[in-house]
Amino acid sequence: MKQLLYFLRIRRNPTRSRERIDRIRADGLRRIILSAYENTEYYKRLFDEHDIDPRTVTAETISRIPMMTKQQLRDAGEAVHSRKFGEHEVIMEKTGGSTGKPLAIRTSKDAIAILQAAKLRIYVDHGYKLTQKICSFLFYDAAKKFYHRFGIHRMYSIPPLMPMNDMVDFLQTLDAQVFDGYPSRIASIARHVKENGIEGIKPTLVFTNSETIQEKDRAIIREQFVDPIDIYVSYEFKFIACECELRNGMHINEDLVHVEIVDPKTGDPVPNGVAGEIVITGFSNEAMPFIRYNTEDVGTIAESPCACGRPFTLLKNVLGRVSDFIVLKSGERVLGQPCFARALGAVGLYDKVVRFQATQRSDGSIDLALDGEDLAESEVKALLDELAKTLGNIEVRLLPASAVKRTKRGKYRVFKSELS
Repeated sequence: MKQLLYFLRIRRNPTRSRERIDRIRADGLRRIILSAYENTEYYKRLFDEHDIDPRTVTAETISRIPMMTKQQLRDAGEAVHSRKFGEHEVIMEKTGGSTGKPLAIRTSKDAIAILQAAKLRIYVDHGYKLTQKICSFLFYDAAKKFYHRFGIHRMYSIPPLMPMNDMVDFLQTLDAQVFDGYPSRIASIARHVKENGIEGIKPTLVFTNSETIQEKDRAIIREQFVDPIDIYVSYEFKFIACECELRNGMHINEDLVHVEIVDPKTGDPVPNGVAGEIVITGFSNEAMPFIRYNTEDVGTIAESPCACGRPFTLLKNVLGRVSDFIVLKSGERVLGQPCFARALGAVGLYDKVVRFQATQRSDGSIDLALDGEDLAESEVKALLDELAKTLGNIEVRLLPASAVKRTKRGKYRVFKSELS
């Protein structure tokens, strides 16, 4: 019930004026910063050490606060937990740990309701009706709610690692109108449905999240189902930004988070249009505040508003995590996924290879697993020669399709780096 009440409270914010959004954001920043200072040992000490008066912090001056990293958050332990909340008022969960050790997150029950309301707002904003069934391809708690008995906002969960035939049988029986989850998994379903001529699976809305969506996956989902709407999410902040119908970037939920793009070397904010690391302050979770938290993602703020007319600032590119970049021997960084996709396309293998996955090992070499049709020796040589144009003399070892792996939670990562 709280989720629906919070939804009604925030529903109209995407249609408000830019000035009103700025006021809502300023109120959110003021509230979370004061709460953190007054109720957590970590932020009280941090602000005092840097002579920062929490009452004077604004969106324009927030960069005076030192950024928080994942490791600093782990080291802080309970010092970052708010004294306002007892254990019965919070939910504990752990991140997937795809970039290192899992991180324990303490979220108030009210914050969970607010953040779920934000997801519902995204759904409704793109045409979702409360009577439509939603099928989630995530490890999602689809617990029964009292309003499900009335056919309202029904959600069904399918583990991403469920065998494909079992998944298809369930989807045909369920007849869900909305799909939500990993783009790679939904793309695999779309490809399976197409190749086997399967009927009875035709969602009218598809929302993708939790992975960087690949153009090949978007294309097959669009062809077989509908053009997906991509959502930028994280364990720490949940629903950060979302595509609109123009799909030229993601609108930041500025009534729930404040987003900065900073220079990875200096930590200083960069101008709009310049790529940098994404640093976020969340307004909802007072039980464990995240203030100027470095997500380790890389992105760019658009230089001009979106043509759709929404007031929320446009996050033009979310390029992936810092660990999604290949480090060349010169020290230059190259984004992994586009590098391999371009090389496959240049030698005519983009359609032949269904999925690829690369890992840069600690010695700088790269393992590249290809899932697709058998490749001829000449095709392999052509691919390696093409990659060498970008990677130089970095050693690339080709691995079989069986080497393409998902995480325990079913997430698919195109590229990962073991370099520190």
